[in-house]
Amino acid sequence: PLRRSCHRPAANGIIAVRAVSAAPVSEELRLKLEEKIRTITGKIPEITYATDPKCIGGMLIEVEGTRFDGTVRKRLEEMRKTLVSPL
Repeated sequence: PLRRSCHRPAANGIIAVRAVSAAPVSEELRLKLEEKIRTITGKIPEITYATDPKCIGGMLIEVEGTRFDGTVRKRLEEMRKTLVSPL
């Protein structure tokens, strides 16, 4: 019988990833994202995909508690902060 610890991500080289985009992600992009994360982390990514129209475009990726926000919404928020900040 397999021990429970064999199913935990850290025990078998799998890394949990969450990807959020405004629209469903194509199979081609899914494969590219998986390969990129595998190359960077050296682990097999187990990616959970979600859609959120508030992203507007781009993608938010969460890996091991770290957020990589490449959404259009985030960029617009940053631009707004820059434009309304005093000179």
